Amino acid sequence: MADYFISDLHLSENNKESYNLLKGFLSTIKDDLNNLYILGDLFDYWLGDDCEYGFNTDVLNLFKNINDNCCVCLLVGNRDFLLSKKLLKKYNIILIDDPYLIDYKNNKTLITHGDLFCLHDKNYAELRNKVRNKKWQQQFLSKPLIEREKFAKSLRDVSYDANQKKDNEILDVSENLINEFVKKYKINTIIHGHTHKPAKHTMKNYTRYVTSDWYTDKLSYCKVINGLISLQQYEVKQ
Repeated sequence: MADYFISDLHLSENNKESYNLLKGFLSTIKDDLNNLYILGDLFDYWLGDDCEYGFNTDVLNLFKNINDNCCVCLLVGNRDFLLSKKLLKKYNIILIDDPYLIDYKNNKTLITHGDLFCLHDKNYAELRNKVRNKKWQQQFLSKPLIEREKFAKSLRDVSYDANQKKDNEILDVSENLINEFVKKYKINTIIHGHTHKPAKHTMKNYTRYVTSDWYTDKLSYCKVINGLISLQQYEVKQ
């Protein structure tokens, strides 16, 4: 049995290809699945638990009965940070903290969405601090859904335009900050998403795995068997 780590599915009604990719992926791994960790941005955006209808419900139901023995855990990303523990519990999904620690046979592993490492992007860091504030979230959730949708779409468009003008270094993680996490948590391994730059980075004192987004017919995910971690690819067979 194995643990699997995926991230950045960005599912929406306008992205049915990724939904079908997820269905195929879950069908492939279900008999081998011990724990499934979703490292944020399951949805392209989540505006509150009153979004529990239609396509969104179809997505959540995929995780409800994968197999009788597996555990599905989710930590939120920058697009779906308003997913609640109460809602996820209905679909047998456990909401976990970001970051979250797992101990694999003396291989202490930290998992995270990854955006907390992106401090080079000052504007994003400020926005993240703002929207993760509980008071801001309460005020936002009190607004009508249509108003929340307009805000989310506007924010997404502004973010996309701004990112086109930023250097790749600004959009990537801060290695200095990662080193601080390695020392603080005494970890050997980090698994994260967010940057959409799948890779294995082998450093002197730790290894960092980056999972991919789901915008193509080929995705990168992490798999752990008997404490051994690997970055693997899942590709749709034509």
